[in-house]
Amino acid sequence: MSAPDAALAPPPEVLAGTRVRLRRSTPDDADALFAVVDDADVMRFLDWPRPSTAADLRRELEAVHGRWAGCEDLHWVLEDPADHRIIGAFSCRVHQGEADLGYFLGRSAWGRGVAREACTLVIAWATAQPAIVRVVATCDHENLASARLLERLGMAQELVLASHTLRPALGGPPRDTLVYVLPRDTAGIGLVPVGAQDWPAAWAIQRAAFQEAVDRHEGWTAAEVQKCADAWHAPTTRWVLRRGLRVGWVRLDPRADLDWLDLLVIAPAHQGAGLGAEVLDRLVADAEARAVPLWLSVHRDNPARRLYARRGFAERPRDDRRVFMAFPPQAAQGPPPRP
Repeated sequence: MSAPDAALAPPPEVLAGTRVRLRRSTPDDADALFAVVDDADVMRFLDWPRPSTAADLRRELEAVHGRWAGCEDLHWVLEDPADHRIIGAFSCRVHQGEADLGYFLGRSAWGRGVAREACTLVIAWATAQPAIVRVVATCDHENLASARLLERLGMAQELVLASHTLRPALGGPPRDTLVYVLPRDTAGIGLVPVGAQDWPAAWAIQRAAFQEAVDRHEGWTAAEVQKCADAWHAPTTRWVLRRGLRVGWVRLDPRADLDWLDLLVIAPAHQGAGLGAEVLDRLVADAEARAVPLWLSVHRDNPARRLYARRGFAERPRDDRRVFMAFPPQAAQGPPPRP
């Protein structure tokens, strides 16, 4: 799988199709864009408030313009190829190997295939970059038109972020957000760094994967959820990717004399496909390369205990609810590590 730290090719300032032309935005586009967003229906599902004046929009365009060089925030206006009239805007934010797409269209451009062609043009650039391992887009759970468009583009729904995004035009509390990902034709799994902003997605996977087991014990207390969140952004936490989709995550604590597997989570929809075993084999190989054992702790009633045993891990008692497990098996004969 491609590496997120590979170099990005310079982004194109113009992308031209038959239905739409994308041009790098400038602050001078503020008046024309303000005319597009000065419409309640256009703003309905967006996650930023309707600007009060064109001057407000100009300030935002000035800030965005300065973030182009590092691909932190690529921003194009969408033009009608016939007369170069501005009919919307498109953004692509690249961070840690992920390209996050977003757009809005003026009412006059609806139903003409403009959004689909704009997405296709940007996706073609993004998927040609070795540094980009994921192309993602999000939409409100009630924005059925956008969801259908993303599916027609070949994107797959990865997960639902519950109560995640404020939609100022709609008001009320944060709303559920659908996350879509463009599957990639890659073999095997990839392990890529996490970011602090990824915690909501990680928590959605962890909660779904462990809900039944946790309910058999103490349940999710507020303190336990906060503990999980505080531990999230560790340098050794990695997403588990399969064809570009986040199917789980793993946190490993490498120490001088051992590797401690703190947590391995596979989303329920992807369990039973051998992904956990593939991750585990990768971690065992890494530990063997360091000439250290791999240790972990697991609840006695956790089905993953059988997976670890099948991969050659040996057990050592920990307490009435959990056991230590170690590879190679003879490591379990020694003193257990501090979790």
